[in-house]
Amino acid sequence: MKDGKMAQPSFILSSGRSGSTLLSNILNAHSKILSVPESSFLIVL
Repeated sequence: MKDGKMAQPSFILSSGRSGSTLLSNILNAHSKILSVPESSFLIVL
């Protein structure tokens, strides 16, 4: 951000087979966005 403050993080959650991989790839194309690989953490719960 221009004033030196960090932007608040945003979290996007989705169910399987809903286009989340495509969305992740699109977001990763932006130089200021980090999209991490999906996790099976919630599946275990």
